[in-house]
Amino acid sequence: MRRRAKFLLSSIVLAIGLLATQYVPLDFRILAIALFFFVTYAVSAWALFEDLNGVEWLTVVPLPGFYALSVALFYFLLPENIWSRIAVLGVFGIGMYALYLTANIYTVAKARTIQLLRAAHTIGILFSLLITLFLTDAVLSFHTPFWVNGIGIAFIAFPISLLSLWSIELHQKLEKEVVWMAVVVAILLGETAVILSFFPVTIWMASLYIVSDMYVLLGLLTTKLSGRLFQNAVWEYGAVWVVMTLMFFLLMPWK
Repeated sequence: MRRRAKFLLSSIVLAIGLLATQYVPLDFRILAIALFFFVTYAVSAWALFEDLNGVEWLTVVPLPGFYALSVALFYFLLPENIWSRIAVLGVFGIGMYALYLTANIYTVAKARTIQLLRAAHTIGILFSLLITLFLTDAVLSFHTPFWVNGIGIAFIAFPISLLSLWSIELHQKLEKEVVWMAVVVAILLGETAVILSFFPVTIWMASLYIVSDMYVLLGLLTTKLSGRLFQNAVWEYGAVWVVMTLMFFLLMPWK
């Protein structure tokens, strides 16, 4: 079977799987969503198998799984509206196909330089931010204590940021520098979640702010890894963070 045909078939199968999780009784829904993550990993491994080797089983294959997990949890939180659910289902399938194309570029680019790699990096970062947004929204929706929020967000941020940072240089192993960068991102976002737990903000607003912080951190770190971390880049990302923080406080419902 041709590679793109495998990507299309896998996307359709997983879209059907996403729909199936919503028909599982509520008492077992979370378990079904967790199982869906592992099913997505297996399906993705089959779709991408031809060029996979070594560390890519941990850095390329999991991203579709995290995407499926995040959308499934977000899907679970949607109101009972058939049209909104159908829309999410369609977007999920298209997104999964795009993610497979991106992952395929990563697996091919390790052996030779290809022009689409920069576009793949951009798409990869966008998916990382989207996944983090949905998973953060899911964690905060449980209204757990501040320390649970912090740990939960840190556990989400570490693997997602690790995959994004690894994709910049596509090494055959996980470099210590990349791992420690991911640890720093996880700690900072976890601390942000703890602080936001004491502010009178909506779940969606808190999630957006955490994702905006992740955007700034990943932007700075990926620029450093690519050897382009000049002063103007630091000022640009710093300005983005300041603007987002000001907007956060201005839009906060203080009363």
